[in-house]
Order: sequence, then structure tokens, then C-alpha cells
Amino acid sequence: SQLHKKTAYLTGDSFIDIPILKCYHVLTYESLDYSSINKTLTTLNIGSVDLKAPGISVDLKRIQKSIRGNGRKKGLLILTKVLNKPSAIICEYTIKNTKLKKRRGKKKV
Repeated sequence: SQLHKKTAYLTGDSFIDIPILKCYHVLTYESLDYSSINKTLTTLNIGSVDLKAPGISVDLKRIQKSIRGNGRKKGLLILTKVLNKPSAIICEYTIKNTKLKKRRGKKKV
């Protein structure tokens, strides 16, 4: 389903293997409260994040200085509207869908 009518971000229960799409694994989402976002990032072992802000007007450089967890992994923070409310979607980068399918097909010995 589409997150917001002004964005091209879609959500779903599974990965779609289409070359023009980038898939991210959504870990959680919450309101745009930077201290709460930082705590969640730390809980998820995420330190630095890349930012994307489709559908809302924000100063990404200023926000980048305020957002930082205390973790070892890198994440993706999508600032957009969910149900018409400004929200932060915390994601992790995924491996390519073809690699994921190959792993699923292997049996453990």
C-alpha cells in the first residue's frame, strides 16, 4: 500500500524482485520526536543513518546533526507522512532479492 499520496513509497509483507525498486526492511516507525528516535536507534544497535524525506519539507542537514543512535549498524530513516501525520520510519538496508531467494531454497544439514 502507498504511504502517502504525494510519495512513491510502497509497503508490503514481502520483497518484490523488480530492478527499478529498492527494498528496505522496516524495523519500526514513530512520531518525529528526535530524542525518541535516537533512543530507538540505540535499542536497534543503529549508529548513523541516511535520511530521506519524501512528501514533507524539512532541513535534512539540521536533522542529520540531531539524529544519531549509539550502535554499530547503519540504518535508513525515512521522514514522511503516515496516515497524514509526520512520521519517522526506521529501516535497515536489505540484500538483493535474488540472494534472499537463494538462501531460502537451501536446506540446513
